[in-house]
Amino acid sequence: MASPSSRTLEELLRQWDPTWCDELLDGLPFANPVAVANELNRRIASRLHAIGRILYERVSRGNFPDWDSIAKSIEKRKPQAPLAPKMPPEPAGDRLPLRPNPRAPEYQAWATFRDIFDLKRWHRKVQQAKERYSGDLRVWHEDVVRMREHWAQAVEAKRSTYECALEAYHVAMRKWQRLVEQVEDYSRGLQGGASPRIAEDYISFILETTSNPITGTPLIEVSLAPSSNTAIVDYGLPAPADMPIVESIKAETKKNTTTLRPKKIGEKRRSELYDSLLHQICLRTVFEVFAATGSDAVAAVTFNGWVTSLDPATGKEATACILSLHASRDEIEERDLLRVDPTACFRGLKGVGAARLSGLTPVAPLMSVPRGDSRFVPSRAVAEQMDAGTNLAAMDWEDFEHLIREVFEAEFARRDGEVKITRASRDSGVDAVAFDPDPIAGGKIVIQAKRYTNLVGVTAVRDLFGTVHNEGANKGILVTTSGYGPDAYQFAKGKPLTLLDGANLLHLLARHGYRARIDINEAKRLQQER
Repeated sequence: MASPSSRTLEELLRQWDPTWCDELLDGLPFANPVAVANELNRRIASRLHAIGRILYERVSRGNFPDWDSIAKSIEKRKPQAPLAPKMPPEPAGDRLPLRPNPRAPEYQAWATFRDIFDLKRWHRKVQQAKERYSGDLRVWHEDVVRMREHWAQAVEAKRSTYECALEAYHVAMRKWQRLVEQVEDYSRGLQGGASPRIAEDYISFILETTSNPITGTPLIEVSLAPSSNTAIVDYGLPAPADMPIVESIKAETKKNTTTLRPKKIGEKRRSELYDSLLHQICLRTVFEVFAATGSDAVAAVTFNGWVTSLDPATGKEATACILSLHASRDEIEERDLLRVDPTACFRGLKGVGAARLSGLTPVAPLMSVPRGDSRFVPSRAVAEQMDAGTNLAAMDWEDFEHLIREVFEAEFARRDGEVKITRASRDSGVDAVAFDPDPIAGGKIVIQAKRYTNLVGVTAVRDLFGTVHNEGANKGILVTTSGYGPDAYQFAKGKPLTLLDGANLLHLLARHGYRARIDINEAKRLQQER
């Protein structure tokens, strides 16, 4: 029997089940077709079994807080310091090309009988020999200089890469230490003494430690409604297209040739698997929130399941909430989650969702975050990629907006505030919104970022003042890489506006451990070159 090659089998699996191809192929032995089919069937059965057991597998492990397990999980996330690079050896001694020897035969003038009677001819030969030596010596010097320049560049490149890695490590360590402090703070105030922000971060951390067998670690956002002691969990669910397609693989042999053929999961069963998976994720998440917190901290949980998938009507990706559940601690404790049917339990708890979740019918969340805003988009880390050589004035304008969000998030974190970035605006509208919980000086704060190389005029300040009123905000902050004209400062006087120029921005970054520079002339030159 002929065994399928690695490439042929990969092409088959990618055609049969593209989402799961890499997982099925990982470390697969290619002894013979029957052995391959048996191993694939074992992996497929294990995967389908895991999909049907994620609720029971989690509930059977018991309640949080298991501080030893949490400590081990945090320790695994501890960043590893980069290793100091091994520098290339300096070109010297034997590592340099051989220096031309002036006594070598090729640099000598050899006299002939004719040269005795023709002194001009002899002097010409002597001069040519000297020139050969001088030319080769010059080339040797150039080669040595070039080698040393290349060596210096290689050393500098390795040193620069190492310094960048070291800076990124220090940023990651600060974030990891904050995580440790947050979990310790929560453990000390487990019965409700922890601040809402610390509790939200702690719950998010707990939920992120439990992945699902489809998409791994999901996108999770947790918010607490202190007035009702309710944790609102917005959870990124897998799409129907992420579900497995193949149920088993059969090896058929005809005329000494073995062919692998897939048996696909029927659409009805695939839909039932998807519905069961989503209901299990919902119930497991609610269970984990209650298991990880005290009754004084969280009395109820609202789970909103969001799916991002391709909308056939527009051909673009769309995100919608397709199931929502609100359950109290008592309602969950009354049920034996090791024995329930996930779908029946979801319905019994008055969960909201279509009869077939695979249809992706949108539903209204039973409870949503009060500060929700459709303009908000996921943030990304920019500051940790910077170093002292980063010119903020030449930075990509969208990266600059994310940087401003990041530095203000660090600034407001001391007061348990939060900063959200809005959709890319390119210097129009609102770039970020801060929520400061301080009952006196806090509230909603509008932030605009201007990566400018010229002075910001009064028009931008007027626009910000209008935006503050339109947004119902308490204050507006304008941040630029350049500066402001006197008319801008005059207009802002006596108004709830703060103008931060490039120097103030660098100071703010330095206060939170970030380094950068602002070179307006360099940024202008780069703009002209583009």
